[in-house]
Amino acid sequence: MENLQRINVKLITPVTGEFAPESFLSILREWSNASEEWLDIADYIHMIDGPGVILFGRRRLFSFDMIDGISGILYANRADLQGTLEDRFTETLQNAVEMSKNLAQDQRFPENLSTTIQEVEIVVNDRKQAPNTEQSHTTLEAIIQKSVTQILGECSLSWISDPSKLFGYKVRLSSNLHLV
Repeated sequence: MENLQRINVKLITPVTGEFAPESFLSILREWSNASEEWLDIADYIHMIDGPGVILFGRRRLFSFDMIDGISGILYANRADLQGTLEDRFTETLQNAVEMSKNLAQDQRFPENLSTTIQEVEIVVNDRKQAPNTEQSHTTLEAIIQKSVTQILGECSLSWISDPSKLFGYKVRLSSNLHLV
């Protein structure tokens, strides 16, 4: 796991009532044009329970995601993390929260999308580095717990132990994270 880079953090953002994710397309398109860090933007809004709108960069991606019918803001690190495993999870969580706050503070952010976060998903998108096994769970649980507690406060982790899924945890926060 020493080369672990592909860490995904999804802040779950429940929807109340009708919801139109098109506003994310305009926000993320603006972000893409404002920085050379971002390479491309993809619009999958038409897909039911799909990836939504994705902003692609060299070392990370950022999106509004609706996979499996669970809406959320997804931050995915792809490369260039340094330090210990704990450092890598902490940096990824910190970046996810910072970018999500920037997104939620945009006046185009949909009003019926919650900015109060109670749940987070942390997934390692690399079956070779972290297969979804008891060994990965034993190795990473305390590290992820420490990183999440440092950035988001007290929480409980629930291992996503289904071997057909990527290795990761559902995280329930003891105190809500407020994006605005």
